[in-house]
Amino acid sequence: MPPNYSVRPSIKRAIIPHAFQTAFLCILFYAAVEINLRLFVSYRLLSSPPSYVLIAIAGVLCLLFIIEMLNTYRRYVLTVYTFYPDRIEVYGRKTTTVSLASVVTISLKKNILDAPFRTGSLVFLPAFRLDHLENPEQFLGYVQGLVSQARSTQLPPQYTLSRPYQPYQPQQ
Repeated sequence: MPPNYSVRPSIKRAIIPHAFQTAFLCILFYAAVEINLRLFVSYRLLSSPPSYVLIAIAGVLCLLFIIEMLNTYRRYVLTVYTFYPDRIEVYGRKTTTVSLASVVTISLKKNILDAPFRTGSLVFLPAFRLDHLENPEQFLGYVQGLVSQARSTQLPPQYTLSRPYQPYQPQQ
């Protein structure tokens, strides 16, 4: 059965805040190394800090920053949220499937970083979430309709198996 709808998370919303966080941590680490080298000089454990050490540390931090940004981009570029009438599948590093009939509640979560990007997250209880969706209010109504439709077409408990089907395996 083909999917009803497919959507990708907002890559800008995922990368830009992560870039600021990673840059801040790189600057903090560089400042800590700089302070350590200055303390070594002030306590006469080192005559003067070699300039190539600071340049090498800055180069390594820039390289780590670039690698982290490429990794974040790769993670979100591969993610696709696919909506079917009875389930939602998330394709990414690993595939996750959620049956809509098992969803108890759906809520929309927005934080301070979602406002400039007009994004949000849909939280499905128990324990599932779709992050960085653009126009999440539209998806909330759409998914609530899918959930109510999936619940109405679900078989009553007396017609479902209490245990999953296990094929017969002869004993040897």
